Amino acid sequence: MKQNKIRILYRRIIPLILAILVYACNKDDEPLPTEIQQESKVKRISLNEFNDKVSKNENYNKLESYFDINNISDSNVSNRSSLDSSILILTDEIVLVQEDDIAFYTFKIFTDTQGDEFYNLVVQVNDLGEIVKSEFIEYQPSIEYLADTSQPFTGYVKLIENDFLSLDNLLSREFRRCVADVTVENVCTGGWIDVPNPPGIECQGWTEVLVIHWEACPATIDAGDSGGGGFPVDGGDDTAGGGENDGSGTSTVPTKPCDGGTNNIEGDNGECLEDLGKRKECRKITGFIDEPENQAFKDKLTELSTQPNLNLDYEKSVSKFEDETTLDERQGDSENPFVDILDNPINKYKAIVHTHPNIDGGTLSVFSPNDLIAIAKIIYNNKATDKFVAFLTTNKGTQYALTINNPTKFVDFFYSQFFDNVTEVTTSDPFATMENTTRYYESKTAFDNVFKEYFDPNNPSAKIKKTDTENEDVLKEFLNFMDEADAGFTLFDASSTQFGEPPFTSFRRIRLKNGEVERDYTCN
Repeated sequence: MKQNKIRILYRRIIPLILAILVYACNKDDEPLPTEIQQESKVKRISLNEFNDKVSKNENYNKLESYFDINNISDSNVSNRSSLDSSILILTDEIVLVQEDDIAFYTFKIFTDTQGDEFYNLVVQVNDLGEIVKSEFIEYQPSIEYLADTSQPFTGYVKLIENDFLSLDNLLSREFRRCVADVTVENVCTGGWIDVPNPPGIECQGWTEVLVIHWEACPATIDAGDSGGGGFPVDGGDDTAGGGENDGSGTSTVPTKPCDGGTNNIEGDNGECLEDLGKRKECRKITGFIDEPENQAFKDKLTELSTQPNLNLDYEKSVSKFEDETTLDERQGDSENPFVDILDNPINKYKAIVHTHPNIDGGTLSVFSPNDLIAIAKIIYNNKATDKFVAFLTTNKGTQYALTINNPTKFVDFFYSQFFDNVTEVTTSDPFATMENTTRYYESKTAFDNVFKEYFDPNNPSAKIKKTDTENEDVLKEFLNFMDEADAGFTLFDASSTQFGEPPFTSFRRIRLKNGEVERDYTCN
């Protein structure tokens, strides 16, 4: 197969010349040329923005079923993401390239491959918002590109025609298409600014858009023929012109997922896996907050965080249940200031918020053991959705959100606290076996050890007390407790007063790093 060399469109010079002419001739606030005024056709958008632009038809439903937020396994990410099991579409950042009446959306794909290749999915959407086509693109990067992925892509490009994420299409040679030509269009995405010398307009950042044209592959492909069905991309050394999409190509921006595979959970590669799981937990929160049907609950988050509510001497709670429009509101009283949480409601919890107010004897600025036990019992009874979120607001000026990243670990750790003693394990459950008894004792040992160290009011050396006034110190000890317990939950700062933000408007994951509190990831 003949290799056509990549053709590059240099759009940097022409806009600059136009800008200089305009600046020189029209200094009195006259409009810039259309090409400079118009919004860039390349954008990086969120999943919510994508959903707003695309019709929810059958093809969308197939696509959505592979989104990472819906399919990251709590216990083993690699089982879901390996190519011989399934694919996983990452939705943290989507690249939109708008070409006349067709929009090209590029998604990163998480895979468990062992080589340097990486995959993108390009979804084509017409001007009616309908998904009309999808294609997998395989990139085989050069050593130079791997050394600095911020530079234009160099290596080989392959294209696989796709019937909306059929795994057969990804693996089968029958659907592979040989790339006949790749052109490059450099698009200004960094914005234009005035420059004095020479006077004019200058782009602050360019994005390289590949326009891929393909054709049917020959009956046999030699190993050295176009990279085995791929096409060489040299990063812009050639200067032939003609990079814009004439309507027959696929426009995309090479988008590489984070480095590392799911087989490595330590070191630099391990951070990639951690980041994937981190995004999932974030999206449980932002996904719930962003749903219009949850506006009434959001209003309650704000209401319960006001001083009149936090100065009360009894707790309040508000729960949002699946398939219910009415919120469930509860509160304590002067006799029993603590709110009773339903652990076996009719419908599943989507979210719950409760207060730690000005109760006589003090209150905790973090989730209490009883809070966590109540949540674990809810999950044990299968009464929480997969994206359940618990919120907390306190009289001491802290707000937190909590998600469950491993329900099995979470329930196992608190399992012994569901029963008064081991005898109750067997009497309360007619199907209980020796395994349940073992589970009880293992849970009791693990729980009792950390409870005494961190929370036991009868232990004068307990590290977390209701009378503590230094919130950051308490948080640090709570994170130490989380690390020791290894109970499968994630904690987020929910706009605490430390940041001077309104409660529950921003969410930052919290963890210990080198023994200190780190708010390392902003969800929204």
